Amino acid sequence: MTIAILDAERFRRQLAGLEDDRPQGERTRERLKELAAQLCFLLARYYNRDELDPLKLWERIGSAIATACEQVDDGDLDRYVSIALEHVRASHSRVAADEEWNYLLAEICEQPESDRLALVNYLHHHSYAVLIHGRRYWEQYKDGKANRDDA
Repeated sequence: MTIAILDAERFRRQLAGLEDDRPQGERTRERLKELAAQLCFLLARYYNRDELDPLKLWERIGSAIATACEQVDDGDLDRYVSIALEHVRASHSRVAADEEWNYLLAEICEQPESDRLALVNYLHHHSYAVLIHGRRYWEQYKDGKANRDDA
């Protein structure tokens, strides 16, 4: 049995969050989970409560995710996001004016095709988990625990 030699610089980078020893697949899965939850949170944020029943928020978001997954299987996240936003009847002006949304959209849509396909696949196969994690963000937002501007 050999003992690994401790590299102080590598250890410092790990503590700073600049290096991750987890296998690539595990890191990728965590990133997909995070992006999917953020997308779900933003669907809740833009859910049109004036036109849709507020009590059906999570049912409608789940339906938006499923509908977009059915219609997008080629990794076209711009189209995926548009379908999902249309399903929750999001206001065009609110979406266009929101810097956080624009940042997330740019981040996910500028990924390599394999990553975009992986995100759509993750959303399709983990829809309930995505709702759970997205709702957690939503509850933090509503409780004022997250640094967000408006609902």
